Amino acid sequence: MNKYFLYAASVLALASCSSDDFLGENSGNGQNATNSVINFGGETGKITRAADGKSVGASAAKLLGGKFYVLGTKGTLPETNPTETIVFDNYQVNWEGNTAGTTADNTNDWKYVGITPTGLHAGDKKITEQSIKFWDYSQPHYDFIAYSVGNNVLLTTGNAVEGNIVGTPIKTPKANTVTADNYLSYSLTGKKIEDLQKCYYTDVTPVEKANYKKPVTFTFKNLTAKVRVAFYETIPGYTVSDIEFYDNKDDVRADRKGKTEAYLYTTGTTLSTNGTINVTYPKVGSKNASDAAFNKAFVSIVTGTDNTTTKLGLGNVNYENGVLNDNAQKANMAGNKDNSYFTPVLPAEGHALTLRLNYTLTSTDGSNEKIKVYGATAVIPASYTAWQPNYAYTYIFKISDNTNGATSTDGTTPDGLFPITFDAVVTDVDNADFSHESITTVSTPSVTTYAFNSDTKKVIKAYGVGNEYPAATTTDIYFNVYEGGVTKDNLNTEGQLYTVSKANATEAEVIDALQIRESENTTATTKTITGRNGIVLTGVGTDTDITTIPTEDGKTVPVAAHTTAKFTANATATTYAYVYLNKAGTASYLYTAVTIGAGTSITAGENEYYLDPSNNKPVAKDTPLTVGETYYKKCTNNNNVYGVKVVKTY
Repeated sequence: MNKYFLYAASVLALASCSSDDFLGENSGNGQNATNSVINFGGETGKITRAADGKSVGASAAKLLGGKFYVLGTKGTLPETNPTETIVFDNYQVNWEGNTAGTTADNTNDWKYVGITPTGLHAGDKKITEQSIKFWDYSQPHYDFIAYSVGNNVLLTTGNAVEGNIVGTPIKTPKANTVTADNYLSYSLTGKKIEDLQKCYYTDVTPVEKANYKKPVTFTFKNLTAKVRVAFYETIPGYTVSDIEFYDNKDDVRADRKGKTEAYLYTTGTTLSTNGTINVTYPKVGSKNASDAAFNKAFVSIVTGTDNTTTKLGLGNVNYENGVLNDNAQKANMAGNKDNSYFTPVLPAEGHALTLRLNYTLTSTDGSNEKIKVYGATAVIPASYTAWQPNYAYTYIFKISDNTNGATSTDGTTPDGLFPITFDAVVTDVDNADFSHESITTVSTPSVTTYAFNSDTKKVIKAYGVGNEYPAATTTDIYFNVYEGGVTKDNLNTEGQLYTVSKANATEAEVIDALQIRESENTTATTKTITGRNGIVLTGVGTDTDITTIPTEDGKTVPVAAHTTAKFTANATATTYAYVYLNKAGTASYLYTAVTIGAGTSITAGENEYYLDPSNNKPVAKDTPLTVGETYYKKCTNNNNVYGVKVVKTY
């Protein structure tokens, strides 16, 4: 029986659980009725962190480096642009703690009057200080955008150096011109990813006349994304420990002693480690008001400005008592606990990422027997590595009872772990020429799952209490299959989802049922397969005409035709298996010992049962089998190559 390595991908928005990487200001209700001054910020006071996990007040100010830069415009909202009359021309807004109410522009410890304009200010260069601004009730609408370089130094000219960010003014588009080079936009350039990690941006913040006099409240989002990996195992009778990692595709299978840092690596593409990041707003104006991405910022790296790498280091695995845990909820993270195990990354369009490793199996039966597995591999498809800013991505890798690793570094060793099995036949010495076959080798592609709540429009974590996804009609689960540098594009013909009759079935057991079938019904509306091992697989329909995968913030990731299968879970806890037929094999036969129990009545079919495993003494058709006797039942091994992912709902 083969083993293979697969993973579940979970994409999590930075929210309450994401520490200090998502900033926000509680919506303030302070008013300045006497002069209608425009001011910024939210509630202040002793609270430094809101109940939803967003940083507020002094805590937010600290992350923002005590300042941010604002473009504010007013007017009637055009069809494809924000309002066009400039009010705040890239003003700098500074935090001054415990000063709220001391000046007209400062109701929440954020002030802008009297500050010397930065090089971002595009107006009269003779202006030496910023002036106060008042709400204009003759205008129906304002738009505000802001960004912060955090604790970096802002440069408006020259080249970026460590600890500095080169920023451009927030540029307003020309009226009634909708082209990519004319979007509402700005750019930030950093020498190191650690510098860009300190930068924050906002979506367009609109203010209608009913909300004039209230502070303009921004929600700042981190410019970078962050990634972490976790591991768990489901191998019966063994623990998994001592994982060693590869960081490129060219290293041969070998001991990787000391290579304990987890890596994901690319093949043929690269990841950016610094450069210029563009922030644009293509979905603005009244014509786009119903679009899910209305007023949202789109963030991308400018190709050619960046330094690149082919590998992403993610830290050492944090074992529990020296071994991996055996369920997804307690998957062992790699990395630094102080950073919630995350590593910062720059926004990316998406590149397939490979994980390759060795690991050690130790028997749990007291014998302490060890087996080392070399070169087990899984690949994350590009559609799940399109990293968006202010998102945290968790990739969970499952070492199951199938693997595409090998137990030797010898290049002739077949992939997989093959179980030791026993059979006994008593015969005369002159008749000792017999054979016994094992289950055929399976070389399996990686199968990826991703879940999205169709009601809340939020990504679902890929782990629950001993299972994976919630059993609910709002749980949409997506499947992709990847092998040999290619995302498979024939899921409409070669992919099939099944329910599995055994709740705790493993991938290997599902493959066994597929390969050696007791019976099957392919003529009925619902396809049913009963395996030799008693597992019943019942077909479930999927939608393979998917062209986009949803993410949060109303955005989507495009996917090619028939590369993605989607289904909606039901409200009952269920075990599913997604099966991809990678290659049809040539059928062979094997003979399974069957002892007829008391009270059992079985009649032999044509060439169905044999008196010995060498298949030369068949029991005649229609002969009743004798209770207590052992016969050998002829089974067909399809020898197909499958990719299988078991998915459980709870």
